[in-house]
Order: sequence, then C-alpha cells, then structure tokens
Amino acid sequence: MDLQVNNKEQVLEYFLKNRPNRKIKTNEQYALRLTKLARSMDQENLQFLVDDHKSVFEHLDNKPVTTQANILTAIIDFLLTLNNDHSEILKIYKERKVTNQDKYYQQNEKGELIGAQKENFVPLEEMMKYYNRIDHEVKEKNYENDDSGLAREYLNLRILLRLYLMYPSRNEYSNLELIQYKDFKKIKHLMKNYLVVRSGKNPFLSISEYKTAAKHKTKTTEIKDVTLKKLIDFHKSKFGYGNMFYTQGGRKYENIDLSKLLTKYSRMYLDKSIGTTLMYKIVIQTVGQEYHKALESDNHSKIEELRKKLEEFAKIRGHTKQTQKNIYIK
Repeated sequence: MDLQVNNKEQVLEYFLKNRPNRKIKTNEQYALRLTKLARSMDQENLQFLVDDHKSVFEHLDNKPVTTQANILTAIIDFLLTLNNDHSEILKIYKERKVTNQDKYYQQNEKGELIGAQKENFVPLEEMMKYYNRIDHEVKEKNYENDDSGLAREYLNLRILLRLYLMYPSRNEYSNLELIQYKDFKKIKHLMKNYLVVRSGKNPFLSISEYKTAAKHKTKTTEIKDVTLKKLIDFHKSKFGYGNMFYTQGGRKYENIDLSKLLTKYSRMYLDKSIGTTLMYKIVIQTVGQEYHKALESDNHSKIEELRKKLEEFAKIRGHTKQTQKNIYIK
C-alpha cells in the first residue's frame, strides 16, 4: 500500500487500474479526497487508513457531515480494492458511515442547515438582487463587447446564475454544450449534457451525465424563462456552438471550475460562499414555504401551481419528490 500522497496522479492511477469501468471523474474525486486527507494529517502514504482509524475519525469530527460522508466513501472504496483481508477495519469504517448518515438525516429532519450552509444561507430575494447586480456590472463595463478573460468570466457567471436560479441542479451545467436541434437529433446515444436551441421554439436542457443518471436517465427541461432565453441567444451570437464555458486561461470548464466561479463571486458580492447545492436549497426552501402557506390558506390554484413547480425542480435535480421533501424543504 505504498501509495505516496505527494503524488495525486499515483493514487489516481491506482483507482483507474482497479476501477476501470467507473467514470474518470469519480476516480479523480476519490484520489483527491484521499490525498488531501493524508496531507492534512501529515501522512506520506495511505497505510494510516488501516493502522490508525481512530485518528482518522478524530480528524473527521471537525468537518461537516457531508464532507465526512464523501471522505468515508472514498476510504471504503479504496479498502475494498486491496487484496489483503481488511474485513474488520472495513466494518469499522462502514459503521462510522452509517452513524454519519443517521446524523445527516437527523439534522435534516430538524430542518437544520448543515455546517457552513447555515452561515452562508441568504434568502432567494438576495440571490435575485445579486444576479441583477452582476447583470448591471456586465452592461456598465461593456463586457458583452469585451473579449478579455475577465469579461468572459462575468458572462459565464451571469448566465450560470440565471440558469441555476430558474432551473436549479447540481454541477452538471459546467460542461454544457450548445447545440442546434438538427444536430442534436442525429445523436444516437445521449451521454453528454446539452443546451439545445430550436428555431421558433423554446430551447431545452438535455442532461445525461450527472450523479443519479443511472436511476433517473436523461433529464429534459424546457427553458421558458424569457431572460434566460435572451442570454442564450446572446451567448450563441457571441461564442457560437460547442462547449459553453471556458476558464480565463481557455480551458473547458470542469465541475471544480464552476464551484470556484460561484464561490469566488458570491464571496465578493455577498460575503458568502454559495455553490450549487446551497443555491438549490435557497430556491427550493422558498418555493416550499410558499407551498405550505398555500396549503394553510386553502388556495387551491396556488397549491397546484407550486406543487407542479416542486415536481419540476425534483426532476431537474434528479431525485425523487420524497427526497426533496425530506432533505430540502423545511
């Protein structure tokens, strides 16, 4: 188990060799989690995961339960790849993961925002003001006619904020490809994420690469928001078709780039760190609260309108209505 953690590529190669049929991104995430854990605990290789689980647990105690869950998943997966019999230590890590999950669901049942989410939460109204401020900044500084890296970053931020506020989901919008409907129809096997534009009709999202794709298959969402449609038209006229989002250095966006963009500017403009998960909670809790108020007032037309909206958000996110109710609506 002499996997040196000062070289993440070595750990990644190990996962690629032992989990060849898994998505590369998943292997990359697991390799990153384990190398970061080892370095933060001043370990040179991964043997400590077997030798000193108590220190690992003490270290995890200081992290949010969601972060703990991600790290424990990577540890368990890594131990399962080893040829040696580690059944006892695996049992210990699996038990800790179950305890961690119980804590997570308990917090959600109480309606608690978890870890850093509580201190970074803002009302949806504030998020809309934030979007409007970014839109104003783009226009005031003439970024629409600017080809600099900073201008591209602001244009990325504007359309992504609108997209996530209107059609909230996970990080899968980072690798969206803008495509014409006639070309989209030629694709036999949908495996990527597309924003499809049609002449005379609303554009739509076709999302096939995301966390729960194995269960929920390709997600298709019609884009009806007028403002977002205008932003899409502008993007098409300025940048054309193909991958929509690039870094200032010209590299195609990955999930991590989207996270960095959203947290960077939310800190700058709101003094908060808001990524896609928290943004979803902000949107869904607002709609959920409106739904409960409609139920209490016996407003049948409003109840039906909001119920459909909640169902649509669950479909967009890629989870069940029960998961949405249990985890996100408080």
